[in-house]
Amino acid sequence: MAKPRDSGSGLSTSSSGVFERQGASALSTSSSGVFERKKRMSGPLDVAAATRALELLVEHNLYGSLVVSDGLADLCFFFTRGGLRVVSAGKPLPSVALRLASDGTLSQADLVKVQQAMRAAKPGSERKEEREHLLELARLEPTVVDAAIRELMTEVFLGSLFWENPQHEVATGEPNMEVMQRRDLQAMTLSLGVKELVAQVQTRIRTVTELRRTVASLDLVVEPQQKGRDAVSSGGKVGDGPQGQRRTRLLARVVQAPGARAVELAKQLDMSDLELASHLHELSVGGWVRLDRPPRDPAAELARLRAMEEAIDQALSQLLRRVRLAEDCKQAGDAAGAGRHLARAGGLLLSEGRDDEASQRFSAAVGLAPEDLEAREGFVQSLWATNRTAEAVNESERLGERYLALNLPGRARRVLERALAREERTSSLGLLVKSLVRLKQPKAAAEAGERLINRLRREGKAEEAREAAAELITVADDQARSRLLRAAGADRRKVAALLVAAAVQTAAYLPLSAHLAGAQAWAQETRALQGKLTLAAAPAQVAPILDEVEGALEARARAGEHATAEASALVAHMKPLRDDVKRLREVAPALPWEKAEDLVALRARLEAVRPATPHLANPLGRVLRAIRDHEAAGAAAQERLRDQQPGELAVRYAGTVRETFRGLPDLLARSFVRVQLVTTPPGASVRVGELAFSSRTPLVVGVPLRGEEALSLTLEGHEPWSGPIRFEDVREDGTLSFELAPAEEQAEPEPGPTTPTTTPTPPTRTETPEPGRATIVTTRQDPKPRAERPRIEFTDGWRDVADARFGFQDEPRQLEDLMELPARFRATVEAVNVAQGTNVYLVGFRIHLEVWGSGGWRSERPVAVDFERRQRPVTALGGGRYEVQALGRTLHTGEAWLREQAKGALELALRTVAIRERDRRR
Repeated sequence: MAKPRDSGSGLSTSSSGVFERQGASALSTSSSGVFERKKRMSGPLDVAAATRALELLVEHNLYGSLVVSDGLADLCFFFTRGGLRVVSAGKPLPSVALRLASDGTLSQADLVKVQQAMRAAKPGSERKEEREHLLELARLEPTVVDAAIRELMTEVFLGSLFWENPQHEVATGEPNMEVMQRRDLQAMTLSLGVKELVAQVQTRIRTVTELRRTVASLDLVVEPQQKGRDAVSSGGKVGDGPQGQRRTRLLARVVQAPGARAVELAKQLDMSDLELASHLHELSVGGWVRLDRPPRDPAAELARLRAMEEAIDQALSQLLRRVRLAEDCKQAGDAAGAGRHLARAGGLLLSEGRDDEASQRFSAAVGLAPEDLEAREGFVQSLWATNRTAEAVNESERLGERYLALNLPGRARRVLERALAREERTSSLGLLVKSLVRLKQPKAAAEAGERLINRLRREGKAEEAREAAAELITVADDQARSRLLRAAGADRRKVAALLVAAAVQTAAYLPLSAHLAGAQAWAQETRALQGKLTLAAAPAQVAPILDEVEGALEARARAGEHATAEASALVAHMKPLRDDVKRLREVAPALPWEKAEDLVALRARLEAVRPATPHLANPLGRVLRAIRDHEAAGAAAQERLRDQQPGELAVRYAGTVRETFRGLPDLLARSFVRVQLVTTPPGASVRVGELAFSSRTPLVVGVPLRGEEALSLTLEGHEPWSGPIRFEDVREDGTLSFELAPAEEQAEPEPGPTTPTTTPTPPTRTETPEPGRATIVTTRQDPKPRAERPRIEFTDGWRDVADARFGFQDEPRQLEDLMELPARFRATVEAVNVAQGTNVYLVGFRIHLEVWGSGGWRSERPVAVDFERRQRPVTALGGGRYEVQALGRTLHTGEAWLREQAKGALELALRTVAIRERDRRR
């Protein structure tokens, strides 16, 4: 039997701001008293997600809960051993009494009694539900009332599918009793017939798929068509029976108030979400009304976000509300707000013992808001909770650096000491020493510094060990200084004087032993020279001071005392040091490297420097490593930019990349941001550079962060447009807009004598695109393409090593018609998977392109596109073998999403090949 976690829940925040678990439970107790681990699914709610949620609850004997939220309203379906209870916050539940009265089961007098009894309940008191009043006052049979409740619960559940971007979470096991038993909210209870209700929902949910093709959500504007106006003016009906009458009332209201919001129509006509969606579907398909998405109103979106934040304390599921708030903040361009809400969602998950999910939320929060301390603290906590030690230490160091940057050394010390207790690293020790120095704890700083110095020497970094010792000597006492110097292996007769020039350091040594400092005048002169060297901030200031040092040493050597030999040796030691100062003066104008216009050229220049002493070699090596790390970070940012979906966030991220990596012009010229290309009117053919697109506007194209691309737009009946597109032309919302002028009509020329002409054969060839097919212009004579139709195949593969326990179902072939490839291409789209235990996750696509050339088919380097992991259903076959179900069954995705990701990856691969071919021709 599994050992349960400690009881209780919640996270507290320590004085350091780091989350601490007070106790969490991810286990529920079955009726037999045995602990059972809950199974959960969450994400956007659509028809597929709703179907899977019901299937999961059925598999566990309808024992669990299902929560739906749109950020302002929550619905909680609690399946218990005694029946089903629905609790609603922010949205009224339909009246059972009105439903019974509408079908004639309840008399008007009894309806009035029930309504008066409901209104008579005092606020804050424990009030009866409508079902109880119907049984007591109207003397109805329980089976009759339960049948009406079943119907209403079905409509409420299916109606939530038409909310705007609803989020859901389903969990098996014991529901949240505190929420389920709340009496201050509207609720409905069903004691009998829960299985019949679920079966009814599963049957009717198929019809919702058809409705959602025209009514994806009720965030719509309804406009009357001429057919609808004529029907209302002539008094015609739209259908028969009660439903036809309600549909006719709806049409009349639309004609009276054109442009009304669908949600407002539902309130005015007292219609449920499902009923309104059904009527709008029928009216739209019949041509009576037109359904439009309302234009984006930033002020209304901001007001909605404020309302969601103000109402979050009253939410039935703060987790879903936080996730929805994060999505809306992200869409509104508020990355910091999105990161903050995701961090709060991660804290809630940690409090429930759902450490893996919490880690994913915190990771996303850090990606959106890197400066948010709450996100970083929670991320570190979740990594420790999931035993990901290496990642936890890395993130602890980043958090410690952030604390130090904010002058919070106490918090930095705590997080770094925890990391060092699990894994001792040089970098962590260095940060801990800085924290202790700032806390003015010299004894603890010296002890940590000694550990740091010993570790640096074991790693062969003797010069860095000496530098660390030199920095700590100023704060340590005499006894600690002795230990630090001994640990660093430094000669106690010499003290390093660090010279800072831009980002490069060098050093000079002066004798301070007792026999050389015998004369008081010499001791004072030595200290004065040391002070000058310490204050020097540029190579030009160092050179004359070194002349003074050499003059003083030569004078000491001529004094004829017993220190003559050592002073002479130090004069000889000065020569390579002075040579390095000269080298440093040559490269210093190009430093600091962060301000260089071309880091690649600067790196080559610094690599050509040949230092004579480690005092220049070591810091110069650190500068070179920093430049290389910056180049690697630029390449990583370039990859992340490819994954950005067109929109405000993509443009902002691209601007950040341009600013951060402005010293890498070649990298920026090869980096593209995906933007939405829009023409007025739409439907124009597009060519960007040498790539012709098979789709027409509006479509997604890539714009370089530096430089320009040639764009050509053609549309029948309009003047063609061509010109360069630059990142500066992209709007803040991630679009490029062009208005195509109508073509001027030209008079036909009068017939005249014809003269035969000879057309010279062009030296180059252009492949003529077939209708709807992309093409690439080539400047060399390619062999005739193969006659076979270009194909796109789907396969499954692994990110690292293939896991022999898993086999894959055959992929459906309907994904193969993603796009028309040029005749000389064929492609394989490989789904990239990772395995964790018996779970398999889809983490991206890898595109393998083959190009037909003079030597036959040539394979190009694969192009990879990564995204947030998506879980794939796995079936146990027995004997330690498992089968991963087809790609289309991936959780929290749909075929449209998969097609979009795969198509985007293919277009990226085609563009990459075109750029490579262009570079080869140059």
